[in-house]
Amino acid sequence: MYDIFLFLFSSLLVFAAISDLRTFEIPNFVSAVGAFLFFPAAFFTQLDAVVLASHLLVAGMVLGVGFGLFVANLLGGGDVKVLSAVALWCGLDDILPLLFWVAVAGGILAGMLFFFRLAKIPKWALSSDWLANLHSETGVPYGVAISTGALWVFFRNHLGF
Repeated sequence: MYDIFLFLFSSLLVFAAISDLRTFEIPNFVSAVGAFLFFPAAFFTQLDAVVLASHLLVAGMVLGVGFGLFVANLLGGGDVKVLSAVALWCGLDDILPLLFWVAVAGGILAGMLFFFRLAKIPKWALSSDWLANLHSETGVPYGVAISTGALWVFFRNHLGF
């Protein structure tokens, strides 16, 4: 049963990445539903109260630090909410691997966007609103990196690596 909830959350993360890439926005329902899905998953895996509390603590800490990064204009609000929902799923055991892989994916994404924005956009791409927007924006759709890092951690854990 846990796998079904994890699959649903993973699907939401793919949706969030695509949405962020296309519009530089992540709908609020992604993080809200993603966090909500954790609780039945925790129930079906029979997490004890201490482990559940540690998952909530990690999510709260990520939300608090993320809020500071949002106020400093270093991370978007949607990114902070999604990262907090992912942290809720990861808990203490996987928060460091999550942050590592999100940083790696974010660095690769930022590098790719840097070179994409240096190049002249092809005429065929101008007809695509989202590609033209991606080329002209200065920010990084970090929801892509968050989703990539989270999916990597979930996949790695699921296969037992």
